[in-house]
Amino acid sequence: MKKIIVLCLILVFLVFWGFAAEPPGNEFKISGEKGLTIDLKSGGTLEVTGWDQKLVKCIGEKEWKLEWKEGGDELELKVRWGGKREDSLDKSRLLKVYVPRVFDIKIKSQGGPIHVENVEGTIGGKTLGGELKLRNLKGTIDMKTMGGAITLTDSQIGGTLSTMGGRVLVENVVGDIKGSSMGGNVVYKNVKTQSGNSNGEPIRMKTMGGAIIVNHAPNGAVLHTMGGKISIKSAAKFVDAKTMGGSIDVEELDGWIKATTMGGTIHVAMVGDPGKGQRNVNLETMSGDIYLSVPEKLSMAIEVEVVMQKGQNEEDAIVSDFPLDRQIPEAWQTDNGKQVKRIIATGKTGTGKNTIKLKTKLGKISIKKNK
Repeated sequence: MKKIIVLCLILVFLVFWGFAAEPPGNEFKISGEKGLTIDLKSGGTLEVTGWDQKLVKCIGEKEWKLEWKEGGDELELKVRWGGKREDSLDKSRLLKVYVPRVFDIKIKSQGGPIHVENVEGTIGGKTLGGELKLRNLKGTIDMKTMGGAITLTDSQIGGTLSTMGGRVLVENVVGDIKGSSMGGNVVYKNVKTQSGNSNGEPIRMKTMGGAIIVNHAPNGAVLHTMGGKISIKSAAKFVDAKTMGGSIDVEELDGWIKATTMGGTIHVAMVGDPGKGQRNVNLETMSGDIYLSVPEKLSMAIEVEVVMQKGQNEEDAIVSDFPLDRQIPEAWQTDNGKQVKRIIATGKTGTGKNTIKLKTKLGKISIKKNK
């Protein structure tokens, strides 16, 4: 009887150990390899973390089936789900992969979130649907998701991030990052160039349907959205901004600007030494007001055009701290069934070195001095 009890206990222990133990072949010692490609064929949640060991190790449920392959200085890991619903996407399936802290990473996933942190190297990858969470990275990056938010924080890295639908947030990052979204906001907070000076690349962001918010653009900014506001706290060198429907706000600009919106107000405040660099301004809105403030001693050739509707006050259409010659026709014209009048104003200060062109329909224009 005692032998039977002992055998039963041993059997229970073996069964329990079989469920609790990590799957065989879950790790690979690194010798000359410098990079890893992860092919997550069944989809799921993937977490990649750098650690201080010359070892690639996978931790997850025993249903994960791992296949390792060496080729030159690269290592490939193919991963499949061997349990039920093998071909269906289940984000609750979690696979954790630990890699040497300095290591190149490339990821292919059939769907699901990807999290990468504490890795230095060339980092690339794509998921067919899921969020990207990226933290404490160094090197270069090129990552995409077909649908999900992207968050990059606390990193020193340059490259590109893109999503087909979701917000892109880049925060506390040193590097030249290009972010784009087909349907979400793109937000930059506390982002600096890799060199920390004016030799870096301009910020480039694009979204098909969302706002673009930039805290600081020391090397210029190219910002395009199909439908949303564009907001910049401070920028140097230049701003190229375009939205099909939304306001454009630049709180501090030390350089030139070209900004257009199909329907929204434009606010721009120019700062810095008025005698240095390019200071050309080209602002246009199809339906909204334009507010521009410039240094008092800026040399300008000013051209202003306002198309106003009948009923608007002609005196309020153009307000300027600088003298302008106005051309106000007496007769009204018909434009798309509306009675309109086109008001033109021109002026010159100093040498007229910088061209200031402002144009609006159904709005007003204000030019103020920044002392």
